[in-house]
Amino acid sequence: MRINPVSYLSPKEEAYLVQELQEEYKSEYHAGEIVAMAGAQEPNNLIVSNLIGELYTRQEK
Repeated sequence: MRINPVSYLSPKEEAYLVQELQEEYKSEYHAGEIVAMAGAQEPNNLIVSNLIGELYTRQEK
């Protein structure tokens, strides 16, 4: 069975998708409102990656 996840977009939703493609920052569409998403910089991503790696190696098996 094939499911079409988006059967209809409202004009506001379409405008959001067009805006999202053109903007330098990312946002999300939640409950009819466009909300800016907090973005992580490269140093933040490196810290999280290192933390996950360290936790993985220390987990009990």
